[in-house]
Amino acid sequence: MDKIEYQDVIKYLFLKGNTPTQIKDELDSTYGDSAPSFTTVKFWVAEFKRGRKNLGDDEHSGRSNTANTDKNVAKVHQMVLDDHQFKVKEIAQIMNMSKERVSQY
Repeated sequence: MDKIEYQDVIKYLFLKGNTPTQIKDELDSTYGDSAPSFTTVKFWVAEFKRGRKNLGDDEHSGRSNTANTDKNVAKVHQMVLDDHQFKVKEIAQIMNMSKERVSQY
């Protein structure tokens, strides 16, 4: 089952007035070994108590994933073909990317 679906069930049971322990017991009896952990249930109950409405992951801070474009991949590939002496650090500086991102190419 998708984690969003588990969160949906947790939210439903929370809105019915169940405690995290009751919710975990219900999930275990229904889903068995694939049920989320008690820690996960407690986390989501706390989130819903704080007024969270949406399910799923919140947006994360940091850079957006714009470095992984076909254009950038092709450009890095061509740079390496043109000069095998390039170091990852140099390509990262030229492309204004992290070394880790360049290494993925």
